[in-house]
Formats: sequence, structure tokens, C-alpha cells
Amino acid sequence: MAPTLTVNEAKALGEEPPPRAGQTMTLVGQQRLIVVGGEDDDITKNDTWAGTVSSEGVAWQQLAHGTSAAFAPRQSHEAVCYNDRVLVFGGGDMIDHIDAFDEMHLGDGAPGEWVPEACAACAFLPRECWRRRASR
Repeated sequence: MAPTLTVNEAKALGEEPPPRAGQTMTLVGQQRLIVVGGEDDDITKNDTWAGTVSSEGVAWQQLAHGTSAAFAPRQSHEAVCYNDRVLVFGGGDMIDHIDAFDEMHLGDGAPGEWVPEACAACAFLPRECWRRRASR
């Protein structure tokens, strides 16, 4: 007999990220979710939200960008967990102006600070929506 998957809606504890499209949500460790960017009401965002998962639900907190240069607003980017940090790549701002990005930023999620990540051996072309196009 095949295993059964049970899905339950997680209750939001406190303020939660506003509805959006084109964002990423990355699991860091076993209980921390990081939401980055996206688009809401024709505004491209560069905000970050951290959610801590518990048996009661998800406690959300908006993370303020620190003094380091925050990344430009973006949607349709990609984000992955690497060594308990979040690496954000690509995406673009397709609302205010047509910009696609070829940059990477690394953040630990705790203070909400993001650092541009150099990749000397990489030669990426600016791209947006690359994950959707790559999967076709």
C-alpha cells in the first residue's frame, strides 16, 4: 500500500507576509522559512520574512534590511539554502522597469542583511523567470 500524505493548513501566528506572486520560500534547517521578494499590487518587492514553524503554526516576522546594500526588488528569482544561509539568484523587476539580474546575494536570515556574492568562475547572463523556462 502506498504511503498517504496528509496536508494541513498552517495557522499564521502574528503578522504574516502579504499576498504576493513570484516570491521564493526557502526552508533553512528544520523549522525556519525565509520568504524573499515577489510582486504585490504591481509593486516588485525586496523584503524578507522569516517564519518559525511549530506545532501551533508559523510565527512570522518581517526582517529589516541592515546597513549592507540590500538587493534590488525582484520577482521570479531563485533561492536555495546553503550552509544555513539563503542564496538568492537572478530574477528581475518587470513592473517599474524591465530589468533582469545576473547577481547573487547571500543572507543568514537572522538580521535580514544580504551580501552580494561574487562568483568569479561564473558567467551568468541576466535572467528572469529562468526556472519556469528551464522546466518547459
